[in-house]
Amino acid sequence: MKFHQPILILFLSLGLWLPGGHAQSVGKLKETLRSGSELEQLGALHKLIYKYNELSLDTALIYGRQSLRLATELGIDSLVAKSHLRMSTTFYFQSQWDSMMLHSLAAEKIGERIRSDKTLRHAYQLLASVSKVKSDYGAAIKYNHKSLEIYQAANDTTGIATIYNNISRVYADMGEYDQALAYAFKSEKLAEQAKVLLQWGLATTSISHCYKDMDKMEKSKAYLHKALGILDRDSFPNRHASILNSLGNIYNREEKPDSALYYFTESLAMYESMGNLISAGVIHNNLGTLFLDKGEWEKSYLHLKKAYDIDFEVGIENTGDHAYILKDLGRYYATRNMPRKAEQFFLEGLQLAQKYKVARLEESLLDELYLFYKNTEQYQKALGFHEQYLDHINKTKGLETEKQIARLEAKYESEKKEREIAQLKMQGEIQASRAHVLQVGILALIAIASLIIFGILYKKRNEKKLFSIKQKMLEQEKKELDKELEYKTKQLTSHALHMVQKNKVLQELKSNIQEAAKNPGTDIKKTLRSIVRRINLNIQSDEDWETFKLYFEQTNQNFYKNLAAINKDLTPTELKLCALIKLNMNIKETASVLNIEPSSVKTARHRIRKKLNLEQGQDLTGYIRMIG
Repeated sequence: MKFHQPILILFLSLGLWLPGGHAQSVGKLKETLRSGSELEQLGALHKLIYKYNELSLDTALIYGRQSLRLATELGIDSLVAKSHLRMSTTFYFQSQWDSMMLHSLAAEKIGERIRSDKTLRHAYQLLASVSKVKSDYGAAIKYNHKSLEIYQAANDTTGIATIYNNISRVYADMGEYDQALAYAFKSEKLAEQAKVLLQWGLATTSISHCYKDMDKMEKSKAYLHKALGILDRDSFPNRHASILNSLGNIYNREEKPDSALYYFTESLAMYESMGNLISAGVIHNNLGTLFLDKGEWEKSYLHLKKAYDIDFEVGIENTGDHAYILKDLGRYYATRNMPRKAEQFFLEGLQLAQKYKVARLEESLLDELYLFYKNTEQYQKALGFHEQYLDHINKTKGLETEKQIARLEAKYESEKKEREIAQLKMQGEIQASRAHVLQVGILALIAIASLIIFGILYKKRNEKKLFSIKQKMLEQEKKELDKELEYKTKQLTSHALHMVQKNKVLQELKSNIQEAAKNPGTDIKKTLRSIVRRINLNIQSDEDWETFKLYFEQTNQNFYKNLAAINKDLTPTELKLCALIKLNMNIKETASVLNIEPSSVKTARHRIRKKLNLEQGQDLTGYIRMIG
């Protein structure tokens, strides 16, 4: 299993990193299973689970079941709960979320019964982790706060800083980067004050990842360099090497291969000196893709083959992580014009990605297979994989985009209505206060103005009823607006995704078939021309875009007006691009909607920056999304 940052954070946050346990050999631990007492056997089983979580998850699961059975036979609740927690962690690495949650809930139930804060906080953190993975962010926040309360009651600074960092990562997954950064900064400050270097470095790294997700690469790199200073090479070699790898990934993303090569090489040297084969395999894979993009085929193959061999050496060739190497080997063989090898590795990688539900990798492999079959003129297979690719996007990115748009728009409208309701309540309170003062004055003059008092009280009572009615009407209106906004947002998102790549793939297939039709052979020409006519029926003009524009303007009424106020010379194409940026679509998705190359999107974004008079370094996406 390749240990990336989220997995390491899980171990550290749960207090599951046991250097003493790792120092013992597998042979000694297995000997304890044969000759030790039942309690010693249980301790050995728990340590074996940790070892095999790194080497073989199926073996770890076998030892987990043995530990649970033995703890149950001993009848010691705390050890039963501990075994459930071990099982839950192993299921986390296997991506079996339902089983993970089942064992975490069992540990939570025991922890509540025996009133064990240690058991409960570990169970809460595991439940928070599985809720986060399943995109149940409300539950993830809830369980993290439950764990936080235990750490706060114990005045455990390290635990508090850890949970702040975990909450930050939940908000980062939600795309709520302001909240994510706020909690990460709190974690960093607390760990720095307590001089807990490891947690300080992890929080600093989380801040860097937030900025990377926000496309603020310079800030991301600055915090990674800060983390390097905190987690120095000698005291924290694994973490130091991991940060070097993160810097290499950023420079590779920025298309700065020389800088990426330097950091990848440094990271690889550290992992190899520590004998950390698993992490070294990750770096070999990164270097293989780097040289592949540079066209240095021999170097690319050497690193990819090394990563491939390492997976077999440590026994993780049948995991989701192994699929990354299979994908990159497929790319290598496709580039080197070896189609049979490329197809084999692509399909094997897709099978593993689907088995272990690695969504982003599955999407990437479906796209690679579509391009592979298209380039090898296997059009029927190409179309089949492209349809799978679009279905996958509808299930993943489509849902996420819909949630994000709905959340932002609904948040704005809800806050607006809440302000109106609050203002109405305040007016009611002010008028009620005035009525009280007036009543006191009237009571002082009751003998003279009893009739006036009655009239004023009656008037105030009616006003109060009117305020109550208005308030209920506003609340009902808010609910209706929220429902209407949700419906329109779903229409907008669904239509935007429907537009993605539809015409592009049809145009590509049409062009290829027309080319084939030029060859002799009357029967195939007749068939191909028939297919072209059917494709023409499905290619739409600007009707899709006009429908999209109608939905967009309903949910963003002043957007085009405000853009025109900034610069009235924006072209229709630039206005379309601004609308897609407002929906937070990336360059690849934008290129698909507009039916242009990604490089053309980048050029158009540059022109828009100039027309909007943005300063150097100012974020275009953030600026456009602020426009009402």
